[in-house]
Amino acid sequence: MGIASETKRLTRDIITSSKTRTRRIGQIKRETKESREQARGMVKDFQASREEAGTGMRRELAQNRANRKSEVIKMRSDFRQDQKEVRNEMREAAACWQKLKSTKIKQRKEV
Repeated sequence: MGIASETKRLTRDIITSSKTRTRRIGQIKRETKESREQARGMVKDFQASREEAGTGMRRELAQNRANRKSEVIKMRSDFRQDQKEVRNEMREAAACWQKLKSTKIKQRKEV
């Protein structure tokens, strides 16, 4: 009867280990499912934050461009104004030189 009892014990061990493996496989499946759901959630969160950051960057870039454009317009206007002032000063200086020149010529003729 030693063989019969050993066979029964072996059969019980196989059944028990099969149930244990089946339970463990079920646990692994649940853990895997949870991990996949968490990963999907993380990916969605990353996409949302990336989209939000992209929207913010586009807004900031548009604002920056508008600011630079208005600054350039102001700089050009200031430059034109300065250029106009320099031209006027040059005309005044030329007029003074002409006046000085004509005065010197008159003085030479008188001498």
